[in-house]
Amino acid sequence: MATILQHRPGYFSGFQNQVVEFSTLDELLNIPFVVDFKCEGIPGIKFYQFSIDKCPERKDYPYCLIAEYRTGYVWYVVGYIDENNIIKELPEFVPKYAGSKTDQPRQ
Repeated sequence: MATILQHRPGYFSGFQNQVVEFSTLDELLNIPFVVDFKCEGIPGIKFYQFSIDKCPERKDYPYCLIAEYRTGYVWYVVGYIDENNIIKELPEFVPKYAGSKTDQPRQ
């Protein structure tokens, strides 16, 4: 069983970040606050994929679930995950930067 800790930016106050257990990738991707990131409600922002970034400085939750938009040029942190066995099927997060010389991911 793995756990995800919901991320909210530091300027949010008066909210409790949710901690939700899951045992499959399908369960993770169907948690309500995760599903919210697939919303198509923002004009010009099309959901692309979920991916995983490593956050070794976060000892309890060393993996970061990222929601990517515009084929990876826009991204947001969804939450922090405590183990890798269930999420290993998700692609590794590789940030892209529009306007770079090659318009390719930064190395």
